Amino acid sequence: LLLGAGLKVSEAVALKTDSIGEMELTGSVPVTITASMVAGNGMTHRSWLRPYFARDVQDWVEKRKSMAIPGIFLFPSTIQGRKMDRTSVYRIVNETFERAGIEKQREGPRTLRNTYAIRELESGTPIESVCELLGHKSPDATRRYLLKDPGLLFQ
Repeated sequence: LLLGAGLKVSEAVALKTDSIGEMELTGSVPVTITASMVAGNGMTHRSWLRPYFARDVQDWVEKRKSMAIPGIFLFPSTIQGRKMDRTSVYRIVNETFERAGIEKQREGPRTLRNTYAIRELESGTPIESVCELLGHKSPDATRRYLLKDPGLLFQ
């Protein structure tokens, strides 16, 4: 969801089972992030899980249901349904980058979010729309975020 929908780590770990919508005709799946889930300056917004990850997440939603995991979190840290810790996500992402041989100056979950935003812009999505997808309050925040280090694109 960090790469497929451009979510922050705090948003991804706080996703609830009802945060994921039904697949649209485009193959994308809406992801609803509420203000209560967001750390920092975020706001309630909707992002789109793009087709290249949508099926995997929908498969997980079905598997989670069949496992009868209690609780509300989409990605619990335990079979008892406890919320995943943000530091676990940082560790998992960095270990995955290492195993894949990805060497970026500032690798980590933010690299995945940046990549989502850059892919959206490169595909012609207007900056105002990318701003909404990322939950930014203004397009200026989106511009600054993307221009910090254009070398962060995960290829």
